[in-house]
Amino acid sequence: MTNSAGGSSLAGVSVTCSCGTGTTTNSGTTTNYSLTNVAVGSYSLTFSDPGFATQVVNNVMVATGKTTTENVAMVASTGAPKIVQHPP
Repeated sequence: MTNSAGGSSLAGVSVTCSCGTGTTTNSGTTTNYSLTNVAVGSYSLTFSDPGFATQVVNNVMVATGKTTTENVAMVASTGAPKIVQHPP
């Protein structure tokens, strides 16, 4: 996770998968996150952090024996909450 303005690392970003209950985690101090025991399929990931627009990444494919990586640049949000969909 990075801040889109300057690319600085963001720790503590909430990451939620549409793959079921118990699938929310936070990015750690290294800005990495991990969701385990996710079944093969296509999911949406939602990234949120106070002060930033919520980012939703659709069609994230999980395959057997593969590590799936999604990197997100969080965009600062002022005023009303904003949701950014990927792909639009």
